[in-house]
Amino acid sequence: MQAGQPLKPPIPFWCTFLVLCCAAFVAPGCSSRSQAAAQEAALAQRALNSNDLPAARAAITAAIADRDDIADYHILRGRIEFNMGSSSAAYNAYSNALALDPTNMEALLQVAQLGLTTGNLRGSLDATEKALELDPNQVDALLIRGIHSMVEHNYAQAITYADKILARSPGQEGASILKARALYTLHRPAEALKTLDSISGDAANSRATSLTRLEIYRAERQPAEMLAQFERLRRLQPGDPDLALDEANVRFKLGQRAEGHALVEKALVNPAINGATADQALALWQEYGSSDVARSAVERIGRTASNAARIALVRYLVEQARGEDAAKIYAQISKAPPAGLKARLLLLNGDGQEAGQLAATILARDKTDCDALVAAAGSALKRGSAEEALRFAQQASSECPAMVDGWLLSAHAYEASGGDSGASGVSRVYRDALEANKQSEPLTAAYGQWLASHHRTREAVAIARRLTRYAPALLNGWRLYADLCRRFDQSCVSSATTGLANARTLFGVDLEPGQPPPNGLLGRFVAQ
Repeated sequence: MQAGQPLKPPIPFWCTFLVLCCAAFVAPGCSSRSQAAAQEAALAQRALNSNDLPAARAAITAAIADRDDIADYHILRGRIEFNMGSSSAAYNAYSNALALDPTNMEALLQVAQLGLTTGNLRGSLDATEKALELDPNQVDALLIRGIHSMVEHNYAQAITYADKILARSPGQEGASILKARALYTLHRPAEALKTLDSISGDAANSRATSLTRLEIYRAERQPAEMLAQFERLRRLQPGDPDLALDEANVRFKLGQRAEGHALVEKALVNPAINGATADQALALWQEYGSSDVARSAVERIGRTASNAARIALVRYLVEQARGEDAAKIYAQISKAPPAGLKARLLLLNGDGQEAGQLAATILARDKTDCDALVAAAGSALKRGSAEEALRFAQQASSECPAMVDGWLLSAHAYEASGGDSGASGVSRVYRDALEANKQSEPLTAAYGQWLASHHRTREAVAIARRLTRYAPALLNGWRLYADLCRRFDQSCVSSATTGLANARTLFGVDLEPGQPPPNGLLGRFVAQ
């Protein structure tokens, strides 16, 4: 699992944006294209009202194809794309509307907000400042301008914008959260929490307010207070798998394994869970271990999980060499279970020849099937054909660089070929693997073991230390580093032990290397 922010954090923003009616006026002398566009736009509006978003998108696309010079059509398209979860397309649509009507407040505010979430910061700031020129007291624009001040690390200025809102609306939720975040970043946690306590009405215990308290307590390493916020958030959003996994991570860090496993199971049994969230759930098992997960729990997950979660679970179980459990879950996958995964199952359960034959059949029609490539590589290695194994394994690593087994099989194939060229090949594979997977403990451990076996102990310690820099919250990374220090370099034992103790109170998941922190009012405090 990648760490430093809550698992998959919500898109930061809750501003209430102006909703303007999209009206198309067709004068008596209008062309047929104008009439057709107006009819399509009206159809798009009706479809949006009834939440038939694909139909709404098709209709507004047709309207704009007929008339692309009407700002209202682009605004309607922006609303549709926003509701479909396509932030970039919504940003582009509202930007097109602004090009036609530079003072349209809905378009200005939406470009301002969506520019933040899509990384179009210049466009967002320009739209925000234009909105404030038109209305210096526009609350949403003041709030977005304050967020830009946070992005610019001008925290005092962010407080100034928040105070402008609070002077007119004491206890306003968005401004209070903006001010609290700025205060906390200025190392004033007590004032930050006091500001949150001043939020008025129902918003005092809202999701956004609770999430902000959660992040302050996380940054302050106060797990008891975090658990209280998790309890409140569970009541507000009881079926949220991301929230469950965030809490599970904290429970595991606190040694509360039963509670952690129950939360992972809760996320995985959710029939709406997608593959990415399932991978995050299983990454917790990878990090904290799953040997104490009851088989009945695995079977419950298999019965009720989504197909995406079942596939992810089978792949995890295969990688853990739990063939019997993996086969049971695989049998429950509906809608064309992945044949490449079946080939890996066959290989794991000892039928290398059949696995190779099935993999060859799959690859004849799809040369990019990573599971089939891994199965083909494993089958070839089992037959003693290192060159063939290497070819398949390298292709698997190229197609799916996050799949650990492709890299490991490449390394094994080079090692099987023997000699100096084989050794240099192994080293090169692991270096490439860790460049693509900087936070992978399994790959780092495998490389460290190989280096140690070749008497390259200094390098083994160094690559473990590298892992702790990229994943400071990863307990297994620190354990690996401490173990290698004890074995090969006593001078780093103390720092490894201290790092492990520190990681036990880092209650978040590390940001992926190069991943920017979220721009907005919610999300992890990543740099103080």
